[in-house]
Amino acid sequence: MSDPHKRPHGQQPPHPPQPKQRRPDDQEPIPPLQSLAPSIFVPVTDDLAARPFVPPANRIARLNAILAALDTHAVGVRSNMLALVRRECVRILRELAAAEAASTTASNNANSNEQQQQHHPPQKHRADGGGDGDLAAMLANMQAPHDPGKDHADISLPDFSRVQPASVREKATRDLMASVSRALCELRGFDAHIAGNRGFYEQALKHEIQSEAQ
Repeated sequence: MSDPHKRPHGQQPPHPPQPKQRRPDDQEPIPPLQSLAPSIFVPVTDDLAARPFVPPANRIARLNAILAALDTHAVGVRSNMLALVRRECVRILRELAAAEAASTTASNNANSNEQQQQHHPPQKHRADGGGDGDLAAMLANMQAPHDPGKDHADISLPDFSRVQPASVREKATRDLMASVSRALCELRGFDAHIAGNRGFYEQALKHEIQSEAQ
């Protein structure tokens, strides 16, 4: 009986499949940033299995541990938020470079006048705002009395979606500015959230210290 696993004489064994080569990190595709919410997840720095957990001796020690953990977590979250925004800016710049390279390749077959018009389109008057109604609304807003119950420090971000960008470079500039503005807004909100939580625990710690002193 012939061996089914025996190869004919002279036949080479099949080559194993080559592992798929991983692209460098600077060439990995970056998906658009949808939310900064994943920033709240930070690594656990302590080795939980290194030693048995020793609970705080009293409420004062417990509150001090909570405040220390809150500060550590806040630093990690801020670092994650900035890293995500930097990654989004890199994605925008990559898209800009690819779009400009494609535009340059397509324009090589055109004459110099067509190239000039493509890379430097003439500025046109954009009749999508600034009418009498907008002017009246702006003046009425400026003349309105001060509202003490309104937080004037919270300035709304401008909306550029109504005006189409004139070039890919202008679009990239808008996207970069929007990403940075969004990050600053999120950071201010997160700092306010942390300040509120820290104030709560600091007040509780102050109360415990006063109770211990009595």
